[in-house]
Order: sequence, then C-alpha cells, then structure tokens
Amino acid sequence: VIISPKHWEYLYIQRGEVSNAYSKGFDEWKRAYEESIANVMQSIAPALPKQVDQILDVGGGMGGIGIPLTQRYKGAGYRVLDGIDDKPMVVKHATTFNNAAVAADFLAANGVKDFGHYSPTCPLDRKFELVVSFAAWVFHFEPGEYLERVVAAMAPHATVILDVRKDRTGWAIAFLKAFGRPSHVLERGKKHMRLAWQT
Repeated sequence: VIISPKHWEYLYIQRGEVSNAYSKGFDEWKRAYEESIANVMQSIAPALPKQVDQILDVGGGMGGIGIPLTQRYKGAGYRVLDGIDDKPMVVKHATTFNNAAVAADFLAANGVKDFGHYSPTCPLDRKFELVVSFAAWVFHFEPGEYLERVVAAMAPHATVILDVRKDRTGWAIAFLKAFGRPSHVLERGKKHMRLAWQT
C-alpha cells in the first residue's frame, strides 16, 4: 500500500487498533496496517457476493478497505460516506475526522479508479450491491444517522456487512427490523459483532 505523510496523518487516527505499532517505527506500523486490512477481508469473505458494481463504505474514512474490494470486484465503483474536510484529529466521539481530497489521493495512488465521497448529509445518487461499515457507523453513530438513506440506496439483493457494538442492543435491533436475521456472524470482537445480511 502506498502511504504518503498526508495519508498517514488520517490513517493513524482512523486505524486506532494498530497505532501502538508506530512506537517501533513507520515500517512496523505500515505492516500492521496492511495486516489489519487483510484480516478484515478474510473475515468478510464468506459473506461477499459474486458480483458487485457499486460499493458504499459508511464511515470508511480514507477508504483503505476499498483497495482490496476494488481489486476483487474489477471495475466496481467505490464510494465513502464520511467527513469531507475535517482535520486529522479526534475532537470527540460520534464526529467525523476525514478529508475527501486526501482520501481521493490515497485511493488513486493505490489503483482505485472509480471512487467518490459523500458528506454525512449528501444524497446518495446510485444503487449499491454492497454496503460495508467497519468500526464506524453502528459503532460510534446510532443507526438512524444513515439507515433510511442507506436502505433507499441499496440495490435489490444487496449485501450489508456491519460492525455492531455489543453494548448497544437497541442498535442491533434496528437492523434486525430493517433486514431481518443476519445471514452470517463473521466476527465476535471484544466490543463488536461483525454481521452480514443478504437482502
């Protein structure tokens, strides 16, 4: 993965689970970052559909998972719903900390050709066969923040893969009401469950 200093400023705070690796230097942090992305891809593989034309990543930040997803789905469009012009710092939880211009540079540098960004209030202008969110929406933001808009933007027979916080049972219930019983329980973390639905 190609990571410039301006990319790293955002990736470091967005991928907090590997930030401690930086104590051993950038190369070790980069190795840990790449491994963390590979681990996400491995965990979601059982639920991924065969064909995808459009991917929506809710709270996807710099879009690191978009690199392997668009390698898997050649020609697929990848869109991130997140902050547009935030500084690389966490002011408080349940707020965005992302920069669309920096993310676009990161994605282009890593071979993602068809990408774009939506601000948190921007209309979603296409239909998505795959919707993902890892440690973001339904982890820091309650479901109602985006649920109605995301459902309206889902293609028929879409796949939804989300990290849902364990200590917010009401959040999981919102998705059970919207999508029914999950098709897969992909991961059971300390704070979250990674769930998938085939709609």
